[in-house]
Amino acid sequence: MHGEQDLMVPVSHARWMARQVPHAVAWISPDDGHISPLPKISRVHEWLLGQDH
Repeated sequence: MHGEQDLMVPVSHARWMARQVPHAVAWISPDDGHISPLPKISRVHEWLLGQDH
């Protein structure tokens, strides 16, 4: 999960990292910045718990 408006870590790094990790899923939010995705982290946890890995 990464915000495109992040001024601390470029979104290109998140995209690069997702390409490096097999089966990775990158959630890129166009309206979020560096820490603004944090309130949405429960959605990530729910998604992770639903994975069969």
